Amino acid sequence: MTSEKGLVVLVFSAKWMGSTYLFESFMKDIREAAPTPFALDYIDVEDDEEIASQLGVSQLPTTVLLKKREVVDMLVGPMSRKKLMARITPHF
Repeated sequence: MTSEKGLVVLVFSAKWMGSTYLFESFMKDIREAAPTPFALDYIDVEDDEEIASQLGVSQLPTTVLLKKREVVDMLVGPMSRKKLMARITPHF
């Protein structure tokens, strides 16, 4: 998933994590409330260890925000919907 100018959100998790489904619900709400569209992709670290390693993902869940293919923020660990929105919104 690429975007030359806009925000790209990569969510790193694993299938066995129970919080993954709750997190997906949070991200859906954030995406619907976002002032501009953004790319969103979920990455299972057990299926794609290489990209997780390249971005320094060492704890799950980790959400990486990219703009112009550069990391602009990394959110590590579980977060509430409100906290996720507060961290992502400034990057639109």
